Amino acid sequence: MRNWTLGQLRTLCAVAEAGSMSAAAERMGYTVGAISQQMAGLQREAGQPLFIKDGRHLTLSDAGRLLHRHAAVILAAEAEASASLGALDAGIDSTVRLGVFGSAAIVCAVPAVRLLAATDPRIRVEFRELDPDGMVTAVGAGTVDAALGLEYSDLPLPVPSSVTKRTVLSEPLRVVFPGGGAESALSLAEIIEGAGWLLPPADSMFGRAARMALAAEGIEPAVDHTVTDTALALGLAAAGYGLTVATAAMMAFHLTDAASVELPGNKRREIVSLARNAVLGRPSVARVVEALCEAGGQGRA
Repeated sequence: MRNWTLGQLRTLCAVAEAGSMSAAAERMGYTVGAISQQMAGLQREAGQPLFIKDGRHLTLSDAGRLLHRHAAVILAAEAEASASLGALDAGIDSTVRLGVFGSAAIVCAVPAVRLLAATDPRIRVEFRELDPDGMVTAVGAGTVDAALGLEYSDLPLPVPSSVTKRTVLSEPLRVVFPGGGAESALSLAEIIEGAGWLLPPADSMFGRAARMALAAEGIEPAVDHTVTDTALALGLAAAGYGLTVATAAMMAFHLTDAASVELPGNKRREIVSLARNAVLGRPSVARVVEALCEAGGQGRA
């Protein structure tokens, strides 16, 4: 391992360009003795002579030419890194990997990126589609820097103490039924009377939440169809194959023409942001989370 310094490499370039230590000293604002000491130290680290005397001038040896060529590359990279750090004063320059899923990507992530384009244009958000039920694991494993997850009134999303959870968007659960997209004058009791249901599997988080919300209203759904895909459930509901549970964001994302009515009891689905506390120490990640909350209407006042 060579222990030369950037200062020594910078001085090497100056001497090579100026042709003498005295000229390099004048150019750099150092004494000739300081330049000589730096070159002596660099030569010891290189283990070979770097200069050949040519009268009153110095010319690079073969070893000096090789080192000079690499020094120019190293110094250019150092200057670029320094300039990039300096640019942080004018805005964060970073890429943030964001875990997303269907409706949350459209109603929260896309508006958040638009907000960032106006306030922090140097932050780049890279979307990664993941299963909503696996977001906490993905954040904890570092697969993504932040993520959008889901929790429900009766099913809060457990997170470890190392992860911060914030509400991004809160919306009521709704019963979806055939009706041409218009609000029905029928009561919920009339809508569900004798109707079958299309629900996600009971062992999924949304499937459990939907059943718990219905049970809170005394509804025991006769599940005729078990459907995991929200678009399919909404399409089948619109076609008259049964009732299902969804939210306004889910319906907007899947462009259904079914009607819906809000479940009583303030049963809600919440889209939440998730990020490890340590990762929130990156200003770029913290700003993305704040933009998500602003886009969802839950930003700090």
